[in-house]
Amino acid sequence: MSTLSEALGLELLRGQPTDGPELWSNVVRVFISSSFSDMSREREALLEKAYPELQSFCQSLGLVFEVVDLRWGVRDTISVDHMTTELCLQEIQSCSAGKSLWPPADSRLIPENEFELLLSKLSKEKEAARLLTKWFWKDDNAVPPTYVLQPITTHFAHYDNTRPENAEEHEIDVVLWRLTEARVLRLLRTAVLQAEEDRDITAEQKHKFFKSVTEAEIEKGLLEFQQSDAYAVVFVRELPRLHKNYNHRNFSQFMDATADGLVDKEAQGLLSSLKARIYDLCTGSVNLHCVELKKVGIDPGRKDHGQYLKSLCEQFVSQMKAKISRAVAPPSVATRTGGPDDDLLSRASSCIWALGDGKTALMCKLAQETRGVLGPKLVVVQRLLGTSPLSSEIDSLLRSVCFQVCGAVGLSLPIAQTLNTHEYLVRFFHNLLAKMSRQRDSLLLILDSLDRLSEANYAHKLRWLPKELPSNVHVVVSTRDSGPPLLETLQGMITAPENFFKVEQLGIDQGREIISTYMGAARRRLTPDQHDVVLRGFQHSGHPLVLKLALDAAQLWASYTPMSDIQLGSTAQEAVSLLLENLEKKHGRQLVSSALGYIVSARDGLSETELRDVLSLDDEVLADIYQYWLPPCPTLVRLPPLLWSRLRHDLGEYLVERQTHGVSVLGLYHRQFTEMVQERYLSPEVKAKSHNLLADFFLGLWSQGRLKPVDLSSLKTKLNADRKVSPQPLWFAPGVANSRKLRELPYHLIQTGRFQELQQEVIGSADWLCCQTVACGIASVIEDLSVCAEASGCPETRLIRDTFLLLKPTLDFIDEQMDPCLLYTEIFARLHSLAEVYPSLIGRLCSECQDWFAACPNPVLIPSCSFFQSPGGALKTTLTGFRKGITAVDFHSEKMLLVAGSEDGKMIAWNLDELDDVHNFIGHTAAVWRLKVIGGGARCLSAACDGTLRLWSLQTGGQLYCIAIGYLDSAPLPAQIHVIEESAVIYCIDGAQVKAWNLETAEPLFQIAGGEGAGPAMLGVLKGAVASLSDTGLLTFYDRSTGLENKQACLATDKQKVTPTCMLSLQRHDKLIIGSKEGFLHLVSSDGGQTSNNLSAQLTFLSASENEKLLCAGYGNQIAVFNVQENAVQRFLPQAFQHEDTVLTAAAPCQRRVLITGCEDQSIRVWCLSTGYLLDTFTGMCADVTTLVVSEDIIISASNSACYLKLWQLDYDRKQKTSNCFPGNSPIITLSHNGDIVYFLKHRDQKEVVIWDCRTGTSTETIAVSAEVCCLELAPQKKLLFCGVKTGTILIYPLAIAPETLCIPPPQTLPTVRSIAVNQAEDRMAVAYEDGIFVFEITMRDSFPCVEGPIEKLPLSLLHSPISAIALPPDGRLLNGTECGEVMMYDFTTATAVPLDRHATQITCITVSSHGTYALIGSQDSTQRLWRLSPLELNHTMEYKGFFFEGVLCAAFSQNEQYVYTGSQDRTIKVWDVSSGSLLAVQYVYASVTKMLPFKDGFVAVSELGRVIKERFRCPDHIPDDYNPLQNLQGQCRVISRLSAPKNPVDTTKGEGEVECEPTHLPLTKTKSSPTCLLL
Repeated sequence: MSTLSEALGLELLRGQPTDGPELWSNVVRVFISSSFSDMSREREALLEKAYPELQSFCQSLGLVFEVVDLRWGVRDTISVDHMTTELCLQEIQSCSAGKSLWPPADSRLIPENEFELLLSKLSKEKEAARLLTKWFWKDDNAVPPTYVLQPITTHFAHYDNTRPENAEEHEIDVVLWRLTEARVLRLLRTAVLQAEEDRDITAEQKHKFFKSVTEAEIEKGLLEFQQSDAYAVVFVRELPRLHKNYNHRNFSQFMDATADGLVDKEAQGLLSSLKARIYDLCTGSVNLHCVELKKVGIDPGRKDHGQYLKSLCEQFVSQMKAKISRAVAPPSVATRTGGPDDDLLSRASSCIWALGDGKTALMCKLAQETRGVLGPKLVVVQRLLGTSPLSSEIDSLLRSVCFQVCGAVGLSLPIAQTLNTHEYLVRFFHNLLAKMSRQRDSLLLILDSLDRLSEANYAHKLRWLPKELPSNVHVVVSTRDSGPPLLETLQGMITAPENFFKVEQLGIDQGREIISTYMGAARRRLTPDQHDVVLRGFQHSGHPLVLKLALDAAQLWASYTPMSDIQLGSTAQEAVSLLLENLEKKHGRQLVSSALGYIVSARDGLSETELRDVLSLDDEVLADIYQYWLPPCPTLVRLPPLLWSRLRHDLGEYLVERQTHGVSVLGLYHRQFTEMVQERYLSPEVKAKSHNLLADFFLGLWSQGRLKPVDLSSLKTKLNADRKVSPQPLWFAPGVANSRKLRELPYHLIQTGRFQELQQEVIGSADWLCCQTVACGIASVIEDLSVCAEASGCPETRLIRDTFLLLKPTLDFIDEQMDPCLLYTEIFARLHSLAEVYPSLIGRLCSECQDWFAACPNPVLIPSCSFFQSPGGALKTTLTGFRKGITAVDFHSEKMLLVAGSEDGKMIAWNLDELDDVHNFIGHTAAVWRLKVIGGGARCLSAACDGTLRLWSLQTGGQLYCIAIGYLDSAPLPAQIHVIEESAVIYCIDGAQVKAWNLETAEPLFQIAGGEGAGPAMLGVLKGAVASLSDTGLLTFYDRSTGLENKQACLATDKQKVTPTCMLSLQRHDKLIIGSKEGFLHLVSSDGGQTSNNLSAQLTFLSASENEKLLCAGYGNQIAVFNVQENAVQRFLPQAFQHEDTVLTAAAPCQRRVLITGCEDQSIRVWCLSTGYLLDTFTGMCADVTTLVVSEDIIISASNSACYLKLWQLDYDRKQKTSNCFPGNSPIITLSHNGDIVYFLKHRDQKEVVIWDCRTGTSTETIAVSAEVCCLELAPQKKLLFCGVKTGTILIYPLAIAPETLCIPPPQTLPTVRSIAVNQAEDRMAVAYEDGIFVFEITMRDSFPCVEGPIEKLPLSLLHSPISAIALPPDGRLLNGTECGEVMMYDFTTATAVPLDRHATQITCITVSSHGTYALIGSQDSTQRLWRLSPLELNHTMEYKGFFFEGVLCAAFSQNEQYVYTGSQDRTIKVWDVSSGSLLAVQYVYASVTKMLPFKDGFVAVSELGRVIKERFRCPDHIPDDYNPLQNLQGQCRVISRLSAPKNPVDTTKGEGEVECEPTHLPLTKTKSSPTCLLL
């Protein structure tokens, strides 16, 4: 914050009037000052050689390079109105903006007293006075009056008429003007010299009449500029012996001459004086060049002239680069990541008097005056929306407001993750206002023109705007009453009519006052007739914009302007149209229409450089300019810069400069201008042509020397010429993206229907998608892809868009800059399975991802298959925003409103049509247990463990009331609420007490106390009664209106005690459904009548369809579905819907005959209600599914152990389902060496081994086992599957000889098998029992497998901790770890045991490298130790602490033993360097990896989600110093190594010393090898 306030100033941040700090600009603007024709060769050389190099240099720094050379490509006749000097000085001022501000001189004007003084000096020459007054007319409208030099065409009508048919008249007028100009200048200089001699004027006043345009430029840009050498590059060209060759016709252009063709000695003297001043000021920094002229002047073909031009360009480039590098550092806060937006820097304290419809001016005045009412410490934040692209985007607006408020009151700035996510940003904004209020700071937030907001993130729905303001916070907004229905939305949010104020039209008296003030500020006045014309026009419309346009036009009226030449529009449209018409008359319709048309056609406007380039690409513009004369250079054709400068000057403030994505762009002043330009110039054909040309420009089709043909009427053939437009690479330099191309190109390709190029350049380009994600955020990518999908109707585009929707929650979680590797992995691992089906886009995208992986300079894991959720499948998206588990959910299907509450009391509402975060409800301080959306989706009721019941408005997001219902944290059952909207009553039961309140007023109606010693009860509501069900099965009915007891009844069974577990009210049937611990399902009527069904197991939950026709009853791992009838419930199907694990929730949608169930095994199943068949299974919840809501084809799932909700689609293309999936959450699993076959146990069914073929996505075989399986191991080379069971038996399945089964009988004690390990050679197998470890030999007899032994026995003591992991190195040793963290190395050859370093928690994996050189031992606390086995020594201890979860689950060494891969409970795969212990790579895979095997150059693994992960690992020889493998994760890594200097890219702690292990002799038993396996 201190940095922000220091850089911008606290006064600016608080919105106080201030000049503000010097704002940093990223535009390098260079003005080229030189004489006209004699420097043409130098200009062409700079344009050809120097400018492109400087442009690339600036782009690599994130800068925009602009060259202003108003003398290139123009003819003398272009400046009829004598504006050249004024334009040049204005451009110099623009180049030095922020460094030196001075009013540019106007050589056309001579003050009244000065001109009349000069006339008096020529009183004896009547002809002279007549000539001067003929060309200088007095303007009494100027204050003070001024004499104005008239345009040349006033007296020489054909001076600028270059049409061939008027060539003779034109030539005559040109000669006459030159003679007249020379005579007028001579007369003025004569009079000035006499006035100086008479001491009537100063020498400085005299010099103004002797000064050339070039000298004026050099004075203002160099000589009067402090530290001019820091901002100017000076070149002086000397031409020796020029005077001797003056008479040569080719040399005359290099010297000033008089009208009669003689050398102008006066001009030569002035030139010498100017050079002397330059030498004096720029001593040592002048670049002096001496050039010997030949017959043709400067000839690039000559060696010496070519060397001169080359040297000139090289010096110019090197010196400009040096100056740019020195000045390039922006203020410390102006950073693109985590820094304030451009809009904040340029508009934080804006006080802009903008005359449009009046409301903007009113809002600006309000910002100025309110401080006097609300106090001097008021923080004023004002934004004029729509004045820039950034101010039109809601996220940019909120970012800039948050930055200003934080800086003004000293609060912490938002982190990058908040800035990049719309939902997080809105929450931060709301919380910021609350924090500011708590600090007792006052804030006035003024937002003008809400209707100018773009529709991105549904900004027009105003969900981002706080519905209730904390104290001391004031918000004033304005909008039009037409366009988007914002006014209606605001009226729905703010019910008090006095809070709305309509801006009325201005009155006639206000109009007079504005005219006087406006003209006075411009130092102008109007004649009475002119004043009346303006006032009448305003009185007719009353529109402030009409008045502004009239006053801007009136500023140009002289007192001698004929009234017949004055035209004013009576409406805004007419006034704008007249302005454009006048511009067309002066500058030509083609140039005006094209320039304004391109600005309006662009998505965000165009920078000046872009506009000049685009106009230079427009053949019609060039043909219009060069229709009567040739371009100055036949190989290079561009728009002469002076033409644009003249047009921009006349457009004035109607052409505004804005900031977008770090670039200044041009836009039009008011929406009326935009609408008029569209109507006047952009017909459908012209609009298409404009978008096509803009698309070509941003594609860079005609850059980098590519020649573009143009037809010029002055030539009889096409001219192939370079247009010298800026190149448009995607990246200007590493880390510097071409943000303008990212924003503009997709838009123009869509507008022109160039979908093939759109797919090639944007949608199907991995580089583009990555660049846009890094530079603009993933929301921008999704927005563009959505527009592309809608416009093109391409299914591949929708799949790519859905891919980014799926990965968005992951990217939103990242705080810092995203590592591109994450995005490329996500894209490939989600889309690879679709590459063959969609080769043109998705296939190419996956191929580009592989190319990127191959060229990646960092260590990288390269996916070889799809192992993330693919787009187009069941999963639609993930809703985030909570930090703890979801405890309550409700959904309103008509309005598609989803409301969820979490364990920490937070509540969020979403609109599922738009997947938009609608409201965040802050109030509860403990877990929300019940939610109910009522009032047709207008309100929501919530009950929480903080003992409160709250009613919320779903329209405003505000709390309507809060009722204290008691403290529920200690209650055995959470509070239950029922709402009867017809009678407007809320019923709640807390413990044994029943309470009722009025829904509208929150007034208590009655309270029923439970009996003495009564336990917790359940609540049911019927049509006329409220029922309380005690824990003993006693039902008590109370009158619903009075709370008086009506009757009691006991749940009836066959004399069996009933313990209720759940109750459901069916209000349409006026029935209660009660489930019991004993397995009974009771149907109870309001009169106490009962029927029951026996389900033989404890009922855990009840749910009903929305129409209450179907009832779901969950018990254990089954669900029974019933038809609800008048007096009974009838089983829908005889069989139950059975799962492998406990069923937690179910939903039966009314529209479909399906049942949706959620299970403890983290899966969601879809069943057919007609047949009972399983239709589909959704995996990916990664938590037990405790809540399901179904609406039409959407399933919403939540879990009280997960901080997110997932949205699934019932209707999706089954082809999009990833084939390498198998049923997840298996407790025990192993796989083949290539991952094609997976062997696993079904969840909660450990007596059945499933063999799954991942290539087909089907089960190929199921092996039934007689006892519970404890472990599985595979010998892939010998094709043996080992299965250890609880009884101690080892079952061996020869996979190549099915259906044979071998068996190793258990030891006599029948101990449980704890673990099995097979060595690398597959000739030995170790089995860990509870009381010992046996080693067996694996052999082959007659091509039939055989297991002999045990050949070694290691008994374990009774006090020994249970074995949790074992491994067999290849040299007759054994490693084992225990549940207590103990690790031992047994050597059977020496009968010794060596204890290794103990871990603090259970050993979870022991892995030996392929050659037996190393072993990795991992434990539950994420500690890993890497041991060298010969000699035995500890190399590294690697510790990793992640954001959540812990524990190493599996590991695998690479085949060359250089790397070790680990799978952890934190859902990541990590790669470690064996030699240094360095962490090389980390990859998030959404689920814990439970098994890994080395495979080729990487590994194959399986995750808990049932995904097979195949990846290669690539590590470059040199890892960049700035590489951080934890860039995308919230984790810490520490490596303690015995090596003295490990090369670790992450933070490590180093240690030295070897491990000294004392061997212990143990009673190892050697036995004779004998066949022990039996054939079953």
